[in-house]
Amino acid sequence: MPQEYLTMLLQQMQQSHNELCEKLVTATQATTHQRDRHFAGCKLSFSGAKESVEDALEVFIDGIQTYKDCANISDENALRGLSFLFTGLAATWWNGVRKNVKTWNEAIADLQHAFGKRKAPFLIFREIFREEQSDEKTEIFICKTRALIAQLPYSLEETIQIDIVYGLLNRRIRKRVPRESVTSFNDLLRKTRSVEDSLVEMNETNGTTSANVPNVNVNAVNGRSVTRHVGNNVNDRNPENKSTNTTCNHSDVPGFVDDRGRHCR
Repeated sequence: MPQEYLTMLLQQMQQSHNELCEKLVTATQATTHQRDRHFAGCKLSFSGAKESVEDALEVFIDGIQTYKDCANISDENALRGLSFLFTGLAATWWNGVRKNVKTWNEAIADLQHAFGKRKAPFLIFREIFREEQSDEKTEIFICKTRALIAQLPYSLEETIQIDIVYGLLNRRIRKRVPRESVTSFNDLLRKTRSVEDSLVEMNETNGTTSANVPNVNVNAVNGRSVTRHVGNNVNDRNPENKSTNTTCNHSDVPGFVDDRGRHCR
C-alpha cells in the first residue's frame, strides 16, 4: 500500500473521529440544558375558579404547551414543574392526583377532565351549525368555528374540517373562493383575506360601504316590477322644492305612487 494512500486514510479516520466527538459533546450539552429547564419562569397560572373556568383552562393549556415547546422543556421536567402553575382549587386537586400521573399527556388529559368542558359531540356539532357567517370578519369566524371543532373528543381530518367551515361561510365569500381551490386552512385564510380586501377596495372606489348602500325598494304595478328610489329625487332632499306636479321616469306606468304618496305624472 503506498505511503500517501495510507496517510490520507488515517487523516480521514481522524477527521471522522473528531466530528463524532463534537456531535456527542453537542448532544450531551443539549440534554443537560434541557434537564435544567422548567416552568419556574412561566408567568401563567390556573386556579380552577368557577368563573369562566372552561375558557381560562383552554387559554392556560395552550399557553403552557407553547411555553414548553419554545423553552424546550422535557416532558419529565414539565410534569414536575406543573406545581409552579397551579393555585387555589387547582393546586389542591393536583396535590391529590400527582402521584398517580406518570406522563405529561396524562396530566393534560386529567386536567381537562377535571376542569374542562364535557359536552357530548352532538351538542358541539349543534353549536357549530347553529349560525352561519353574517357580517363577521371571515378570519374571526373561522377561528371560532375551529375552536369548537377542537372540543370534539376525537380528531377530524383537515379536509372534513374545511368542508364544515366552508359550508358556513357567507355566500359572498363562497362565490369568489371555490371549494376545490382550497387545500388547507392557511390557503382558505389567505384567499378569504384577499376577497375581503377586494370588496373593501371596491366599496371605497364606489363611495359606498355595506352600511351606506342606497336603499332601493321594488313595487309591483300592474304585474310589472318597478324600482322606486328613496331619497334620490332633488325635491325629496330639499323640502322647499316640494310640488304636487312632480315629473318622474315612471310616467309610462299608470297608477304609480312614489314613497310620499304622490301620483307620478
